[in-house]
Amino acid sequence: MPPRVLIIGAGVAGSTLATLLSPHASSILLIDRSASQQTAGQGIDIEVPALDIVTNMGLLDAVKAKTTREEGAAVVDEQNRACGTFDVADGGVTLTRSIEIMRGDLVEVLLEKVRGCANVEIRFETGVSGLRQSEKKVFVELQGKNDRETTTEEFDIVVGADGVNSRARKLALGSSDKLKCLKPVGCFIAFFSIKSLPQDWPRARLCQFPGRRTLTIRPHGEQSPISSVYMGQFKDTNPALIAAQAERDNGKAKAAFADLFQGLGWETKRVVEEMLKSDNFYFDRLMQVKLAKWYEGRVVLLGDAAYAPSPLTGKGTALAILGAYVLAQEVARKQDDMSGAFEAYEKRLRRYVEDAQNIPLYGYAPYLLNPESSWGIWLFRTIASFVSWSGLAKLLPDIKSAEFDLEIEKGKG
Repeated sequence: MPPRVLIIGAGVAGSTLATLLSPHASSILLIDRSASQQTAGQGIDIEVPALDIVTNMGLLDAVKAKTTREEGAAVVDEQNRACGTFDVADGGVTLTRSIEIMRGDLVEVLLEKVRGCANVEIRFETGVSGLRQSEKKVFVELQGKNDRETTTEEFDIVVGADGVNSRARKLALGSSDKLKCLKPVGCFIAFFSIKSLPQDWPRARLCQFPGRRTLTIRPHGEQSPISSVYMGQFKDTNPALIAAQAERDNGKAKAAFADLFQGLGWETKRVVEEMLKSDNFYFDRLMQVKLAKWYEGRVVLLGDAAYAPSPLTGKGTALAILGAYVLAQEVARKQDDMSGAFEAYEKRLRRYVEDAQNIPLYGYAPYLLNPESSWGIWLFRTIASFVSWSGLAKLLPDIKSAEFDLEIEKGKG
């Protein structure tokens, strides 16, 4: 009998799974703690095999309609002079690959598809406060808006797609400390939007500052009223940021980032002023999630909750979409054996995930690309200038995702 499914988290992974699993479930409840669909986040790349899945879902045109059309990237100095410009046509040395879309726009496309599934209910401002399992059911305590509205509902399977700091993971498998599953990658980063100005189009601009501080401004589109900002310190020893992260305090994080970037030149004055009044500010200490097992009983983890690669790899979206596809496929194949379905999902995907979690240049890419000293920044800009001027970028190989057998049957997803 088709299962009743709870999906915790209405981001890329959860929304993709809801659509793909809909034909194989009696009903699906998709919940999220946020008040509405997620709009914050960074620009993300959709590559093969995730692009094949999006195409197979009939969403390629909708996704293309929301692409940023960013033309490439430029490394600039404090006077906004381009040291090196790398356009999309130049090959792999660019921030832009395949289809570039803002995370919030992708979630919007995915949720619109979910809303067309008659057996899927979406509930925002809903979280999970507890769960217990029997041999055939999972009993879940759901909390409403004010955390006092608690109801218990039963499901055949529960999917935790609620991110790096997954509540579902903690309830089903144990705390992050117990699991030792969070692996810091050595940086703090913030994402938020600012009012766009003419200089933001048509390329992303990246400017580095001593102390491994980097500021990137990326356009949403030529006519968009906003641009995206990525503000990072590529070392994770700052006491103020550590305290803000421990307390999940956006106000303290904004103050810490303001102290780090204020008065450095380039666009820092504009960005800091906009950051302090931003209502879609998000920050975190970047982590990877590495688990010995992705499921327990009838609860299974998906996307960042199970195997976050960190934004430094550029693979998070691909893994979220691919993971949802494989999980839906295995649940459909083994409806009377959920343990077998979850085992097959993990077996098919684990090697691919482990490869995707490799940070470029043996883990040193963030440090080499974000120098500590002024001399290191000068050297980086000099190399960028030479590569851009010489046309060498066109000769460098594009960085592509590894192949994965989607096992698509003819005429089926």
